[in-house]
Amino acid sequence: EQGTCTPCPAGLYGASFLLATAACSGPCPAGRFGDTSGLSTEGCSGECRAGHACPVGSTSATATVCPPGTFSLPGASACSACPPGVFGSTPALVSAACSGGCAPGHACPAGSTNATAAVCGPGTFSVGGQGVCTPCPAGLSGASPGLTLATCTAPCPAGTFGAAPGLSASTCSGSCSPGHA
Repeated sequence: EQGTCTPCPAGLYGASFLLATAACSGPCPAGRFGDTSGLSTEGCSGECRAGHACPVGSTSATATVCPPGTFSLPGASACSACPPGVFGSTPALVSAACSGGCAPGHACPAGSTNATAAVCGPGTFSVGGQGVCTPCPAGLSGASPGLTLATCTAPCPAGTFGAAPGLSASTCSGSCSPGHA
């Protein structure tokens, strides 16, 4: 007497005959999904959709929506943080460019969700699209936050000197020694 065969459930596949367990051959691998029963290959129904992640055993191409600050390419098993210098303001982003570059005067560390994630502090600047702010060059000072040019606020005033990058006070590193300008 023969019993009836039961298809492998969605999210699982059966790659051989005479399977004796409901676990079939195994779950659909990470980055793939199985939206129907009776799948017979490890490829299951296909790749996860861009902007989404499919953990092992997923039953939908859109199993997990990537949240703001992250993105994914097709076939992703997990969402990736938007790289430094860009931000991701919406869910389900599909490229590493995310929503765009960080605003001038600001830095966007990895996973940022807006263009003004971190304002550059005094003594630093950003021309935009940067993950970290850049120190003002030696000989220049940057007294205010959010500077957008490498010229910062101004050169060190006459009679003073700027020995190090990242100075924030208009007095720079100090006064020149007597007999020096």
